[in-house]
Amino acid sequence: MPHPSVSNDSMRTFLRERKGGLLPEPPSATNPADATGTAWPAFLAAAKKVMVKHFVSSVTVPIAYGEKKDAIEICASVDWYLVFERLPSEVTGDLGFWRWVTAQTPHFFDFARWRDASSGSWPKKEAAFGIMRLTGDAPECVALRMYRRGLICKRGIELGLWKDPAEVAGTDLWRSGVLRRVISYSPEAAAIYVRAVVDESKESDLSITDIARASARRVNRLRPLFQWEAMTADEMKTLIQGQVKSAVMELGG
Repeated sequence: MPHPSVSNDSMRTFLRERKGGLLPEPPSATNPADATGTAWPAFLAAAKKVMVKHFVSSVTVPIAYGEKKDAIEICASVDWYLVFERLPSEVTGDLGFWRWVTAQTPHFFDFARWRDASSGSWPKKEAAFGIMRLTGDAPECVALRMYRRGLICKRGIELGLWKDPAEVAGTDLWRSGVLRRVISYSPEAAAIYVRAVVDESKESDLSITDIARASARRVNRLRPLFQWEAMTADEMKTLIQGQVKSAVMELGG
């Protein structure tokens, strides 16, 4: 499917000019013909509404790092995913597309900066804006991360694991335990894992972060042995919850 895409270098130039206090025009799509028509502006308009609802209208004062920022992102992620959910994987899996969305969506560039970078460090965190330096940087792209996170949260709602995704916020849990790992490509398994970690943290004296760090390695080692997509939700729950409980026992919780 032809779709707009922005190159790494164009996005980096745009980022540096913004940092320098300039207000440059957003980088053009690599193939301008792919960005024409009425469909793509409609996506940007819908994405703008998400930003206005969750960022412009909600963040009236600076919020320090931590769970307050994460709670806002996780609620925005569900609406963000719904904007793009009908696009094929060839589009949503293209980091160039998310660079285009980041630069073209009003307020989203500022949201990505607010979410992932302080005023002194944000040009160093280029991956937040979809700029790849190393293989494996893709999960750091805020736009792509929110899409994948929103998908997992929606699956969790459908499975009855939570009603409000804010119940399972947690920066380290999501980033280190889910989105940077292969389990994130299996939304049902990822949702079950998130619920299991949150539940275990409530039943023990251990933090969500400690449990996530200890259990993520265990759960992801299962991937070569089991195909999540071929398992029922109950089968995944038994397997994943068992690994999380074992991790808690090892930690002494």
